[in-house]
Amino acid sequence: MTHEQRVRNLQRLGYSSQQGDFLAMAGMLSGFFMRRQYRAFAGSRGNGPATRLARRVLASGHAWTREFPGRLLLYQLCSRQFYRALGEEDSPHRRRKRRMPYIQRRVFALDFVLAHMKRQRRYLYTQDEKIDACLSRGAHDLTLPWRAYQFGSAAKEHRRCFADRFPMYVAQDGVLCFSFIHCAEEVAIESFKTHLMHYEPLFRSLDRFRLWGVSTDRRVLEKMRVFAGDYLEGAEYDQRVEHYQLEKLFRQERIAEMGQKGLDRLRDLRHAYSERTGQWRPAENKPLPGTFHPYLLRHSYKALATLIPHWWN
Repeated sequence: MTHEQRVRNLQRLGYSSQQGDFLAMAGMLSGFFMRRQYRAFAGSRGNGPATRLARRVLASGHAWTREFPGRLLLYQLCSRQFYRALGEEDSPHRRRKRRMPYIQRRVFALDFVLAHMKRQRRYLYTQDEKIDACLSRGAHDLTLPWRAYQFGSAAKEHRRCFADRFPMYVAQDGVLCFSFIHCAEEVAIESFKTHLMHYEPLFRSLDRFRLWGVSTDRRVLEKMRVFAGDYLEGAEYDQRVEHYQLEKLFRQERIAEMGQKGLDRLRDLRHAYSERTGQWRPAENKPLPGTFHPYLLRHSYKALATLIPHWWN
């Protein structure tokens, strides 16, 4: 489903074209929004348009809200009917009980996109859109950032790609752009380092990419910039997980699933690993074909950082 189709579906639910455009973006990227975010989207200085939108989503039962200190209202889009109109009826954004880091990252992600909306970018909203964009640029399924989850008493395993749901887009020059949203409660950048490790096989398979680091703290952004600079210049990462996954597929004779790229990668990893010593042979560090760009969020998020309502725990 395209973004235009989502907007038309929301118009059938009673929203205007502009309201549907904003809500489709907010629903796919965040699941949350604030009135000031709609004012920024609509280019409105007054509160009238944002108030009308807020009343409509609440009257339609498509959202619920809570008030924070300073009269800050945060709306969560949680209706099954609303997400059915977006083609994402089972979206994880529907779940009401969320912890603060998740809420912050979703609000930050929408602010990041709103700040750059005037530039010509094609945002990738769904898992399939992101996978297709990567595969069309030389990536292989085995290099994608898959994660395995288990749900229910039967503990059935489900795989998700790009599970962090950070904004991704295709720039005007065709370069694929990624982002990492830093949580305001974290001072260290360990989660950023883990994120890079998880995405490195994908980054190495692309000809070019850009990575945005998004935070509310200048000091955190500086740490990220320094680490990303060294990392992109010549990064080493733990290849054990990738080696294990490829060997498992090979021994199960799932050759078609691996493809030629997977077979070539397994050959290289076997060459790099010494079974006699159980160690990885020293390899020349090759720079990653990407650039890092810090972005400082300029809004105040103190209310979100200082209060954790019971409905998020």
